[in-house]
This record gives sequence, C-alpha cells and structure tokens, in this order.
Amino acid sequence: MYKQTADWLLRADIPGDPARRTRVVASMKDMGFPDPGAALSKWESVVEVAGKGCVSGEMLAFLLATMSQTAAPETSLRNFFRCVCNWNQPAALFALLEQRPRAIEMLVRLFVNSQFLTELLLKHPEFLERLTESRHLSEVRDRGEFLQDMRKAASGMPGTERFDAVRRIQRWEVLRIAACDCFGLMDLKRVTLQLSLLADATVQALLELLVESDGAEGLPVDTPAAPAGFAVLALGKLGGEELNYSSDIDLVFLGESSAMEVVRIGQQLVRELGRTTSEGFLYRVDMRLRPWGASGPLVCDVVAYREYLDTQASPWELQAMVKARVIAGDMDLGNAFLADVNRRLVEYGKNEQAQTIREMKRRIEVALPRRGRDWAEVKSGVGSIRDIEFVTQYLQLRHAQDHPAILDTNTLRSLAALAAAGCLRSDEYRKLSTGYLLLRAIEHSLQLMHNKQVHTLPEDDGELTYLARRLDFPDAEQFVTHYVEHSREIREVFERILGEPSSAAVDRAIDVELIEPHYLEVYDSRQRAGHQRLLAELERFGSVVVEPVRLEEDRAEVTIVAFDGPGLLSAICGLLVVHGVDIVSGHVVTIDVGDGPSRCVDTFQVSVPAEVEWDVLWAGYHGDIVNHMDRMKSGSQEEAFACLTRSVADHVPRASEPTTSLLPVEIEIDNETSAETTVLTIRADDTTGFLYECAHALSLAGISIRQVVVETRGERVRDRLEVVDKDGGKLRDPLRLQELKTMVVLIKHFTHLLPHSPNPERALRQFRELLVGLLKLDDWTTRVASLEDPKVLVALARVLGVSAFLWQDCLRLQHENLFPLLADVEAVRQSRDRYELEVELRDDLGRCETSQGRVECLNAFKDREMFVADMRHIAWPGRGFGQFSAELGDLAEIVIAEALELCCRELSESLGMEPPAVVSICGLGKFGGQELGFASDIELVCVYDDSRSAGAGDVSAAEFYRRVMARLPKIIVAHRAGVFELDLRLRPHGQAGPLASSISAFAAYYHEDGPAWPFERQALVKMRAVAGDATLGSRLEGVRDECIYQPACFDVAAMRAMRDRQIRQLVRPGTFNAKLSPGGLVDIEYFVQGLQLVHGGREASLRTTNTLRAIDTLGETGILDQATWRLLRAAYVFQRRLIDALRVVRGDARDLAVPLETDGEFPFLARRLDCGERLAAEIEQHSRFVEGLVSTLELSNS
Repeated sequence: MYKQTADWLLRADIPGDPARRTRVVASMKDMGFPDPGAALSKWESVVEVAGKGCVSGEMLAFLLATMSQTAAPETSLRNFFRCVCNWNQPAALFALLEQRPRAIEMLVRLFVNSQFLTELLLKHPEFLERLTESRHLSEVRDRGEFLQDMRKAASGMPGTERFDAVRRIQRWEVLRIAACDCFGLMDLKRVTLQLSLLADATVQALLELLVESDGAEGLPVDTPAAPAGFAVLALGKLGGEELNYSSDIDLVFLGESSAMEVVRIGQQLVRELGRTTSEGFLYRVDMRLRPWGASGPLVCDVVAYREYLDTQASPWELQAMVKARVIAGDMDLGNAFLADVNRRLVEYGKNEQAQTIREMKRRIEVALPRRGRDWAEVKSGVGSIRDIEFVTQYLQLRHAQDHPAILDTNTLRSLAALAAAGCLRSDEYRKLSTGYLLLRAIEHSLQLMHNKQVHTLPEDDGELTYLARRLDFPDAEQFVTHYVEHSREIREVFERILGEPSSAAVDRAIDVELIEPHYLEVYDSRQRAGHQRLLAELERFGSVVVEPVRLEEDRAEVTIVAFDGPGLLSAICGLLVVHGVDIVSGHVVTIDVGDGPSRCVDTFQVSVPAEVEWDVLWAGYHGDIVNHMDRMKSGSQEEAFACLTRSVADHVPRASEPTTSLLPVEIEIDNETSAETTVLTIRADDTTGFLYECAHALSLAGISIRQVVVETRGERVRDRLEVVDKDGGKLRDPLRLQELKTMVVLIKHFTHLLPHSPNPERALRQFRELLVGLLKLDDWTTRVASLEDPKVLVALARVLGVSAFLWQDCLRLQHENLFPLLADVEAVRQSRDRYELEVELRDDLGRCETSQGRVECLNAFKDREMFVADMRHIAWPGRGFGQFSAELGDLAEIVIAEALELCCRELSESLGMEPPAVVSICGLGKFGGQELGFASDIELVCVYDDSRSAGAGDVSAAEFYRRVMARLPKIIVAHRAGVFELDLRLRPHGQAGPLASSISAFAAYYHEDGPAWPFERQALVKMRAVAGDATLGSRLEGVRDECIYQPACFDVAAMRAMRDRQIRQLVRPGTFNAKLSPGGLVDIEYFVQGLQLVHGGREASLRTTNTLRAIDTLGETGILDQATWRLLRAAYVFQRRLIDALRVVRGDARDLAVPLETDGEFPFLARRLDCGERLAAEIEQHSRFVEGLVSTLELSNS
C-alpha cells in the first residue's frame, strides 16, 4: 500500500486522473488520516516544495508507513510540511533523510509528541543532524558535563549573549533528553535525573556568570565563580532529582549572612532564570518555600533558618525538607546545613504525623474543583502523584530513626529503600512504584506537548485518544481503565497507611457479614422426633431443615429435610465434604406429596472433624445449603453448581504419590426388587466426593435418585441407589443401563484419582463433559475401554485439572482423535524425535491432492502434535526442564519449513517461475531461544540473498518473498491469540519495513552505524536460522555476531526505557506479572542478554540464543560469581515454571498476572507448582533478588 501510494504521489498525472486520485484518497484513509483529501493535497505540496527529483519512492513510502503508525498522522504531516518549507534547502533535508532513514522516525514521532519540541527543532534545524547520531544521543551526562558545555559556550561571548549561549545549550539538552524519552532510549528515572542535573548545571552556570558580571572579571572558564557563603537549595521535584519538562523549580537561597551583595545575586538569579528572550525562558522559579514564605527574606541565613525550623515551621514545611538538596553555590555550606536538618527530621518523625499529613492532602483535594481540576487530576487528586509522595514522606519520617538510609530525596529510590527496610509491604511497593511510573509518564506527555504545566487528563474525547496513543495505548478506553485502576490501587495504599478506615473496607465487611450464615437450629437428644415433625417444620421454615444430633465426640447423626429438586442430593453430599464431614452410613428417601413438590428425607451417620465448633459447623452447613437452593431457584443453576464444584474441589486433599492401580468397583443393577425404581448397588473403597459427583452426573444425565442407603464397613462402602428416568419410570433400555453402569464406574475411579489433580474442580467439571461427549458416540462401548486404564485416568486427572484451553483443544480434536491417544497412553508419554515427525508430516502431505488440502493437513498435524506435547507435559510433569520447549521447538521448525515450502511452491506455480533467490527464515524471541512454552507465539524474520539468484523472472526477489511472507501467516492458523501465532514485527524498520529483507540490507540495518534501535539489536541475541537455505542461515548468524557482540551495543538506558513502557502499559495495577513486573522473567532475560552483548565479543560460548545456557556460561566463565549464578538460575527456572503454570490454565500468552493470595485460583496455582504455602514467599524472594541484580547492571553502565 505504501509503495504504490508513494509511486502515485510522484507521478505528474494524478490531478488529471480522477480514478487514481480516488484510490490515493482511499489509501490515505486506510493510513489513518482523518481528512484523506486534505492529506493528499498536503503530500502533493510536500513533493512540490521538495522537488520530485529529490524525493525517492522508497523514502516517500517509508514516510507514509511511519506516519501511519503514529498517534496522529495528520499532525505529523502538517509539521513535516512546515519543516520542509522552513528548511533553507529542502533538497538537503531530503538528502539527509535518504542517508539516515532513522531521522524520519525521529522527526515524525517528535512532530506528534510535542509541539514545543517541533517549534524548537524548526528554530534550530541544525539540531536534526545531531539527533540522528543516536550512538551519543542517549548518553547519560552528569552535572559537571552539562556545566562544562555551558561554560565553554559562554566563554568569550559579550554581555548578555553569554546568557543566551547557556540557554542554547539548555535547549539542545532538553530536546535531546525529550527525544530519548520519545524514542524509548531513556527510562523515566534517567529522563527526570537528566532534566534535574541539567537544571542544576544551568543554575550554577548562571550564578557564575552573574558573579563574574558583578566584578569577578577574567576568571578562567573552568573555575567556578560562586560567592562563598551562598548556597542554592532545591526542594520539590528538582530536589528529588525527578524534574518534569515544565516544572517550576522550588528554590531556597541560604547564606551565612543576608548581606545586600548576596541578596542582589539572588534577585538577579531568579530574574535570569525566568527571563524570556529570543531563546525562550529557562525555568519558572518558585521561592515561596523559604522561611516565612513570600514575606520572608530572599536569602535566609543559616542561624535564622534553624531557629525557624525549630520554632515556627509548619508540619508541611518540615515534610518538604525531606526533598531538600544543594544544587549550586557553596556546596559545603548547604550540605552541612542539610545534615543538621536531617537530624531534626528524625526527631520530628518520632511524633505521629498521619493525621496532619492526611489533613494536608484533604485540603489539596478540596481546593482542586475550585481550580477547574475536579476530574482525573494526575498530580494532586485522589490516587495521584501526591498520594504516593505523601505516603513515602510519612514513612520516611516515621522510620528514619531506625533506618537512616530511607531519608532519600528521590521518590522511587525512597520507595525501594522503604520496602527493603520492611517499612512498606512488597505488594504495596509494587502498586506505588508502578503507579508512579504511569502517572509521571502521563504528566510528562501532557507537559511536553506545549511546555505548559498541565496535570489533568483532557475531557475532549479526541484529545484523550491522542494522549492515549502518545503513551502507546491502543485507545482511550484502555488507557482510562488502566489509569483508573492504578489510581484506585494507589488510594487504597494511601488509606491503609494514612487514612481512616475507607468506605470500601466497610463495604467489604458488610458483604462478608451478609453471606455468613446466622441460622442455628439446636435440638437436644431428648427432642429427637420423627420425619413427620421435620416435614411439618419444613412447611414453616422454608426450603430445607437440618437437624444434627451428637452421638459421640466425633460422630453424629444429621437429618436433612427439603423440597426435592434437580441436583439436591449432590449439593447435600458435596457440602458435607466441604465442611469436613464424612458419610459413614445413611438413608435417602424421596416422598411424593399429592400434586405438590416431592420431599426428601436424608439421614446420615457421619464423622465430624476433631476440635470443630459444633454449632458453627452445622449452622454453616445449613446456610450453605440454603444459599445453594436460593441460587437454583433464581435460575442461576449453572453458576450454582460451578460454585459448589469449586468448593468441593478446594477440600480434596493433595496426594503425594502417584497411583498405579484403580480400586475394584462392583455394581449390580436390579430392575425386579422395586416396582417403581431401578436399584443400583455399588460396593467399593471409600473416595472423597463420590456420592456428590455421582448424584451430580446422574442429574445431568436426566436420572433422578429416589432413595439412597449408605453403609460403611472399614474402608469399604456399600451404596444402594434407587433411580428413575426423567419421566419418573424405571430404566429399561439395556443400552441405557449399560451407560448408567459405565458412568458410575468411571466416576468412582475418577474421584479416587482427584487428589492427583492440580485443580480438582476443573477436573471434575471437564471429566463430566468428557463423559457426556463419550456416551453420544455410536461406538462408545469400544472407546470407553481406554478410560478403565489407571494410567489413562491419572493422565486425565492432571490434564483436565490444569487447563481449560487444553480441554477446548481436546474437544476441537474431536473424540475420533482423542481416544486413540488415550488408548495408547504409554506411546503418548514417550516423545518422538524430529526425524519421525518430519517423515509422518511428509507422508500426510504426500497424500493430499490440492493446495488447500495440504494447508489443512499441515494445520491438523500441528494441532494434534501440539496437543500431544501439551498433554505429555502436564500428565508427566517430572521430566527435565527444557524438554517440553525442545519438543515444541522441533514441531514449530518442521511446520514453518513445510509452510515456507508450500508458499514458495504456490507462488512459483502461479507466476510460472522458480524462486528468484535463496531464502532463510530466522526465529526470534522464545522460538529463537528454543524456549517455547504453552501459548507461545512464533517471532520470525525473513532474509533472502539475491546475489545467488536461482533464475530470472519478471518478479524481483524482494517482491517474491514479500508475497511469500504475506501468505505464510494465512497458511499457519492460530486458533487463539498468541498461540502459535506468527509475529513478523521484529523485522528491520518494524511494521513500516518490508516483510522480507536482502542480506545486504539486513547487515546495513544492524551494523554499528546502522539505523537499528538499541532494542532491535538486543533482540538479535535470540536470532536463530530455523528454515530455508542452511548456508544462508549460517551467514546470517555470522552477520548477527559481527553486528551485536560488542559492549557499545548494550544500551542500559534504552533497556530500562523499554521496561518502563512495558510496566506502565501492560502490567495490571495491583498485580505481579510473572513476565513483565519488576523482578519478573523479562528482567532476567534482559540482564542476561546485556551481559551476552558486553562479553560475547571475547567469549564465543556466550553467543547462544538460549537463556539458561547463557546463564550457565556466565557462571562457568566467572562473569557471575557462583552464588549469583545459582540464585539467578533458580529464579529463571522458577519464573519459567510460574509462567508455564499460568499459561496452561488461561491459554492466553498475555495474561500472566499472578492471582492474589485471596483469590480462589491461587491455591490451585501453588498446587500445580508443588509449592504449597511457599508460593507467595518464593515469588517475593526471586523477584526481589532479580530486581536488585538488574539495578547493579544499571549502576555499572550508568
């Protein structure tokens, strides 16, 4: 689309060709231009101003593609046109863009993200070339480097021009830092640190110039000329080294005296910082935080300041001093004063300040609506940056005496220190730190647009969408949802630490109170009455009456009388399991009463748990039955039984040893004894939940239980069930009777195996579905034989008890494919080698007569073998780490290779030509690293070598393989997002680039001086040739090694910037994402990849695509010490297993949030991982270690 549109734009006949013009307008609309007609006119103007001979079709196509990916293509085009018009020689601009295509991406993104930066770039066009030197663009500079540049720029300049020279340096550095922010080359912490250090240097440089102008002439450039006894303190965001683009800077001037010459310097400094010139202004200065505020002296002497803090300072003034930092002037004076202040803060923090801080925050929030900022106030509203800062500062003051290290000026550093000191819970640290990253990113984006102090989300829908897309959210709805969730999480932490009990907490208490049972039916042994009395009470009391009578300390007789209904016996038995009550013997009788509903009278001899409170036990049981029956009456039958099954499953004990045999089950079916019912007599060992599940399954099959007699002798149970069909008659059909017998036997076996299932509730539910499907088959009697094998049932108990999405895959396979697998479970257990799979697929494809038939055959093979591999991994979890990934990797490579061959053959036949060049497909990410798992996608890049042409034709190699790669994702069908879904976005130039690249273009793109972004070079660590020409694949891997294995290729700042974006956009507020949260799997992978890039040039063994092998090599070579190596390896294996366990349940590669400990899913996750109650502690232990390790990498590369 882009290339064709570019060619049309460069043709002279568009105005005279209405049909072509219509097609171009349609293309503009598809590219996201809201007014495509106006966009076309603007593009025509661009070409006209530049001169058609100066603009190539390739560059114009890249411009179109890049703009279409931005948040606002029309804004980018409008500013680009202004840039072309303002350039002295437009041809020179296009020559630069042709030479450095990365400059196109930089321009386009800047034009969209900030009108302020756009105007700055238009004023200083020479800045563009400097921006394209990305190797130096993202360097992290210290205060001294900024200051030295300013001194040099001002040296030798006359009069006020010296100040403008400082301004130009400051303007360039703001543009550079903001560009790094926009392009993902710096994370938030570095951006705010760089802005703060730049402000420090600017204040110092101006102070020196003012002192020099005041009489200290002739000083050398690199000799600081600041008056002794005068220090500049910064508070607020500048003090915390977390400055915004458009922040006020809060300053306080400190002096050994208040002499007039010192005051005059202070006045001039404030004026010069805020003065507007042709270069704009530097900073808005706020001096109101000095003692006595605006009415106090501009320069406060040290003695007076100390007295003020001791006797007159308000609580908020003392709190503000937590962020005080010396930034210019007499550093020794300032630091000595702040050391004394910190001692005062420790003493002040001994007093409880929560109420004072809460009241300060309340006043801020009350004032907001009067300023027109009553919705989505990012800085000061409910759940805002201020909430985080106030919590942080309160905890710092409260715990500073015991933990002096927590008195840091920076919010993020302080939060980490508080968590490390145990002053802040780890989950709350995650909530506050990730929320802070998002809110500060929003604040930056709002302010960067026009260099104005904006803290409120726009109310206009269009502006809100524009903001969302600038922050890399797909739309406003997802962005606002994410923002609101973070704000709520932040506010909850604020309320817990600083607030009074929140209304949300009260509401939850009320909810718990409402669902707790309060019905207590107490009868003594003398009041035992017959069933008639209980039936009479049933009429008065409602749907169910429960009467327990204690027989011995741990034994009781319980009588339950109720109006009969579908699934009632299942609920009665299931809830006994839930409450830890075991049925020893019992009788169930159904009584018909005229035309009204039937009544059931169930009497059980039961054993009760030791040390249980009798009244609480039976009141709880009674309440649960009532609740269940109420749900059934309200029409929510499916939901009611889902809740019941979940509750029963929660109380199935975990088995430690595998089962190799099934219990003997004897079943007799008698249609003679009773005139009205069919009698089933079942003799077997006792199993948890059998009577519940049997009653439930029979109910679903349309079979009603009229009477039950239960007798227990030792470990054996005899259950006698009298049943009728849905019409109330006997079951007489021999096939129906065989179905009944089969169902009961299988349920008995399966409940015996439930303790081996990671999630008994899901296993029960899905086994039930399996039985229903099985009994619908014509040859079910033959197929059911496989389910009588204990190995099969053990495997099913694990598979069905783990994954809902695998169960759906099982249904998609259909029973004709499933049961052959179950019939030979030992064969399934053994993995097959790659050669065997390749031969089988080729044989299958060879039998297909059409192209479409081959495509269907390929996908059927893929689905079947994926299911078998998944099932093998779940059913036999004790296999070696990495074996599952190896099996999936082999399968993926086989499928990709055959799909590539199919695509090339189809295209060659349609064009009547041989492929014009050899090609190689390389895997990236988990595929390239041989680390595929459940629900993994397949990341690919396609490279061809047209220098080794295989034949001539009308279609170029570039076009041929573009068509091949466009067809490939259509051939390989992904049944759900992210599961074997092809991802081609990591190709050169991303989505704006061609689907296939020549090897020369590939090498030029990733070369040290090429336009690849740092994250793209880092991604090549995982690149591995997987299909196509093997020789070309080897060459590509060699090109990769030459391009990336050097220390300069690892850009820590860019890596952290990418992590910031992932965290703020993809991590659900208040959760730990096993992949993306700080301390998660991605931190491990990026840490390891960074060390590979740095050391891989001299250690060839590090050039592996597999992370675990790389970790082991880092330990073997001594790059990591043995203790760090062991902990890192353990953390990596744990995180991989955790992600594996989450994905297998959800089938969604993107949903990797660990359930909260209070969530019902959490214990099942722990059960799948064999962690028991250690899971939460292990997550915390590993993530903290990884987060700390990654921070050391940052320090070593800063």
